[in-house]
Amino acid sequence: MEMVSPDKCVVISGNLKCIDVNGKELGKADIEDHEIKDKVFILSSFNNKIDKVDLYVSSARVVNKTKTPAVVKKSCTLTLSTDVKIHCKDGKVVECHKIVIAARSPVFKTMLDSDFKEKDSGTIKLDYMEIGIVKELLSFIYSGIVENPQNAMKLLEAADQFQIQDLKDICGELLASTMAVDNVLEILAVADRYRLAELKTAAMAMVVLNARYLVNTTKFKEFCTTCVDKQLVKLVRLQASVKILSTFENSS
Repeated sequence: MEMVSPDKCVVISGNLKCIDVNGKELGKADIEDHEIKDKVFILSSFNNKIDKVDLYVSSARVVNKTKTPAVVKKSCTLTLSTDVKIHCKDGKVVECHKIVIAARSPVFKTMLDSDFKEKDSGTIKLDYMEIGIVKELLSFIYSGIVENPQNAMKLLEAADQFQIQDLKDICGELLASTMAVDNVLEILAVADRYRLAELKTAAMAMVVLNARYLVNTTKFKEFCTTCVDKQLVKLVRLQASVKILSTFENSS
């Protein structure tokens, strides 16, 4: 069998069925151009009603990856009735499927499969989160697509909270693609807070490159005051000072 190179991925189309211990079909899903990953179809461990998952693959093909988020559009329409309600800010409610959100988030899995109140009630309380962000989070869980890239900052916070690493990575790429002198300090603080090493390195490089301008701005003062990581603040100040001194000496 030939190995797929790192710049390519395998996508499949077909359908799957969820079967209980008595051989009864609990639900099914149609799949179109879904990228194969280790965790995509292993649903049986996330719901004690499911005994096995039958997967029928009608086609498989190799496609090129790109740096843009959501390389392959993935669609999965479940016929199972929703069995979880998420209560959002302002009393608004979103309904979803336990087996789907538990399969994609270890935090949701713990809530719904352990001895927590969410397991018995089928209700998850996120009354601090706007319904729009919850819907976008669920949209990514179901489809693998970030529909509104402009919400990357808020989605990143949600992805970190619910430990959805691929969404974190995509949000990091989106923030990197929009990074500019005017927002680089905010992005640097976010990259540090959510442990996005590549984004942090890129943001730090931009800060140092534009240090002479940035140190005199209100945003720089706010960054130094509000950033939780004071070691990061010291590092930024130090590298900015070195850059400014170097620029001054070179111009003399």
